[in-house]
Amino acid sequence: LTNFQFSKRVIPPYVNKDKPSLIVLPHVDILYAVLEIYLYQDGVLPTSEEVLLCDKSVSIEEVELLIMRAVHNKNGLYCLVINENLKYETCEKIYFFMQEKIHIGNMSPLLVFCSSENHHNSYLVTALDHFKLKMSNYLNRDQICLQLIQCLQNKLSDQRAGIIFNESVYKSLVVKSIKSGMGKSFFVEKCGSRHSSYLNEYYQKNMSNSQNKDSVVIVSVHGTVVNVNAIVERLLQFEETPNAIFPRIYHFDITPMVKFYFVIEF
Repeated sequence: LTNFQFSKRVIPPYVNKDKPSLIVLPHVDILYAVLEIYLYQDGVLPTSEEVLLCDKSVSIEEVELLIMRAVHNKNGLYCLVINENLKYETCEKIYFFMQEKIHIGNMSPLLVFCSSENHHNSYLVTALDHFKLKMSNYLNRDQICLQLIQCLQNKLSDQRAGIIFNESVYKSLVVKSIKSGMGKSFFVEKCGSRHSSYLNEYYQKNMSNSQNKDSVVIVSVHGTVVNVNAIVERLLQFEETPNAIFPRIYHFDITPMVKFYFVIEF
């Protein structure tokens, strides 16, 4: 079911400990709520094997696999984030599979997030109503973003693996211009070349031949509608196995088109 061993998750008190939970929130709050649950009491960020964003591009097999992780990994914490436009037939299959496989009282928490904007027409909201709970007093976005920043900062234990600019080391930089063609990508390329020379010497020699050794990863974020799953799939190509840390520069190339109208489709 999984290639990784996770440390035991600390479960927030409002979450059902050994059975599914249904949480219905406004669309714009869902991803923040997911982060807060995993960062509870200084927890670590969730992995791709713990959270699945379920839109029309997700296969039923991926959903079933995450449900089975919740059934078999007793110390975990798993989330399904359901898109409000997910097909009725897909939602029905998810629910029937949950009925067949879950063992209440002997499983990890499995949280199902649904949007409140269309919850009256959602099959899963109706079917899982007896598991519904409320997130009371959850943090605001600024607090969650601050926690996220702190979590990401703690990851950079090797200062030489950061981005060197003006004699300072950065974990993240925002490079912007009023119009295109002003050299933003060239700047990232220069940072990447400096980065590569160090990584080649200190990290790549300890990596297996099967691991991706690109030191700069370009993630294109174009158009007004951004599909989170597409971004996650791109990042998954560079997911590391335990004890095989390889610092990289992730270049999120965001076009001006998404500046004023940024929609997350999950």
